[in-house]
Amino acid sequence: MLLLLDRVIRGIVRGAEILSGLILVLSIGINFVNIVGRYAFHSPIAWAEEVMLYLMLALVFLGAGMVSLRGRHIRMDVVLHFMPRTWRLAFDVLSELVFLAVAVVVIWLAVPTVLQFQDFDQRSEAANIPVWIPHSVVPLGIFIMVLATLARLAERVVHGAPIEADPNAAESGGA
Repeated sequence: MLLLLDRVIRGIVRGAEILSGLILVLSIGINFVNIVGRYAFHSPIAWAEEVMLYLMLALVFLGAGMVSLRGRHIRMDVVLHFMPRTWRLAFDVLSELVFLAVAVVVIWLAVPTVLQFQDFDQRSEAANIPVWIPHSVVPLGIFIMVLATLARLAERVVHGAPIEADPNAAESGGA
């Protein structure tokens, strides 16, 4: 059962990563067309900057799930390198648990805000996009980060695999 849940979570995180890549390509395309429109035809796209900002928000929050799954967040861990391995692993587990607690609070507070945006039908200035859509990416992305973190913690409990990121993951292309 735990293996199936792990595969589902990894599939969700992988889907979010692929969606982030597509969003990046879309954002680059909008930017390119806007540049051509601005300099070649003296007619920029009025909504381009706003949409690219929302796409960047989605890219960051949807892509953060894969960062969480791989344990590659930026950390101030200089002191941890001088601690014994058992202390370091305990601190890693504690930091993951603190993250989960904070993430649950952020989701708990963000969802009602998104629902209020939807109820009030608030729209963006230039693109006339309902603002609940881009704002919903924040709790969704954090939820995906929670799933990824739970998968890493479960991996640690079940397999005894270290939670800390593989220091050679950047060079080898994966964690």
